[in-house]
Amino acid sequence: MLEVPKGSNGKQSQERVQSCLYGSAKSTGHVDYSCVSISKTGISSHRLTTILSPLSWFVPKGKYKAGIKYIERFIEPFIEKTLHLTPAELEELSKSDRDFTFLHNIALFSRDPKVIRDQIVAVLLAGRDTTAATLSWAMYELSRYPQIWHKLREQVLEHIGDSRSPTYQDLKNLTYLTHTLNETLRLYPAVPYNLRTCGKCPKSA
Repeated sequence: MLEVPKGSNGKQSQERVQSCLYGSAKSTGHVDYSCVSISKTGISSHRLTTILSPLSWFVPKGKYKAGIKYIERFIEPFIEKTLHLTPAELEELSKSDRDFTFLHNIALFSRDPKVIRDQIVAVLLAGRDTTAATLSWAMYELSRYPQIWHKLREQVLEHIGDSRSPTYQDLKNLTYLTHTLNETLRLYPAVPYNLRTCGKCPKSA
């Protein structure tokens, strides 16, 4: 039986994207996830500003800007740590299959913290929902076809085992996994299916 904890794909995809981008699934500082509510308020403010463009100066933007600052504070420790590495150290790190990240790659081409931050945030936001949705649909389809799930599991155990993390080369060799994800994306393309719905009716004023 295939069991997936509720909400786990979103959390895991966030951690995997963060790990790929800057080598860690956690911030080097304290993270207060109340920033989610800050972000939602900020998005509402941004939408209102867009709608009322000629009158945008009268729309309060304090919470919107606070949300942006919070995201920047989350990313900055990773950027600072990377910029402490010299170009020679980054070049040497690029030879590693496991330790070299997207953040390191950007730092090879630019030492401007703002440029690096903008690139990282753009990929982080783009990668979370699409990855989570693809994993969710893949798990849904695999739960309907147990024989495919067992075949996929056998290939993973054969190439990787049950105690270590896969390398990039391992992932390249997992052709059945690649075909499974490609078929999932064919049936449920990530971007068109990335929709939002209202979970409950808003309270009347």
